[in-house]
Amino acid sequence: MSKRRSTAILLFTNTISREVETKTFCHKRKLNVKIVSCLISHSISLAKKSGLDYFIIDSDHQVGTTFGERYSHAFQQVFNKGYEKVISIGNDCPHLTVDLLINAAHKLSFNNMVIGPANDGGAYLIGLTRNTFDKEKFSNLNWKSSRVFSNLQDYAAEFGGQISCLHSLSDVDSASDLHRLVYQGTNKSFLYCLKQLLQRIKIIFVDLTCPILSTESRFTFGLRAPPAL
Repeated sequence: MSKRRSTAILLFTNTISREVETKTFCHKRKLNVKIVSCLISHSISLAKKSGLDYFIIDSDHQVGTTFGERYSHAFQQVFNKGYEKVISIGNDCPHLTVDLLINAAHKLSFNNMVIGPANDGGAYLIGLTRNTFDKEKFSNLNWKSSRVFSNLQDYAAEFGGQISCLHSLSDVDSASDLHRLVYQGTNKSFLYCLKQLLQRIKIIFVDLTCPILSTESRFTFGLRAPPAL
């Protein structure tokens, strides 16, 4: 296995149907499905464009009762294929780019762990070497909490490993997060994809639960602040 092929990307994600059950970007179900699909497709596209081997383990193929068990088992599955380094991403960080993925792979060549911290205390990217992976300890971290980032730092310290951190990014879990992304986001390729999606399904209704979708005319890409409500 070449040095480049010694690293793999793990896309750990819900299926579209499962994600729609857990996240609401808009009360119009059809539109919610489209937005979720756009987010997941974006992550798949990044993994493909990175040039690294990648594996998608969605909620239909995850093993375990808790999130930690499922996540840890997914890492183990990829390590079992012979890779020495695994970089995990999710489906909720449109700001993630191919360059960041490649940079993470490079940093993992010199460090035991790479973390992309999310602004809410979580992580949008976690990269581990085989020697830094302990399935049981990893599964027992405080996942789904604001302490994930600090827990990962403590976890790495147990192995005496070097940690490299990428810059912080915001994830998208709600209508308000999506609203902020549209008006303040910098990932133009993702925003363009989302704009095309919304235009194709002709958003002309008012949905007070999802401000960015009020009318087509409001969907612009300048860096102006959102209108006062």
